[in-house]
Amino acid sequence: MTNMQDTQPVKAGGFKSVMDFKSPRTPLAAFGFYAFHFVVALLLCGLAGMIMVMALGVTDTEAAYNLGMRSGRIIGFIYATGIYVAILSARKLWKELWYVAGLLGVVILAIFSGVIGLIPSAVVMARKPKETP
Repeated sequence: MTNMQDTQPVKAGGFKSVMDFKSPRTPLAAFGFYAFHFVVALLLCGLAGMIMVMALGVTDTEAAYNLGMRSGRIIGFIYATGIYVAILSARKLWKELWYVAGLLGVVILAIFSGVIGLIPSAVVMARKPKETP
């Protein structure tokens, strides 16, 4: 029995295929991709911060806030970088210097602002993938 995903092309559209990193997207669908992953990343960052504060038993409000922000920023960095790497891998763009340099942009944005590092991923998702032989 053949897999339907292997025989039919994936159609990009908003929230239908948010985990499909290979299919091209319209700018509106790329924004939907960004919005979905932004919300997921925010939830993961908040959850990570909450778990760290609870696990370490921090009771001081300012210390809890700082610990939560730090751990959330780390998770945001990992998430934004992971999404961009998944896109590069799915589209086989590792040989294109421009896209690999974009990884540096993702890293810089993610270090300073966490999930804002998802913006380059949305831009790359709006571009059509190159045909590979």
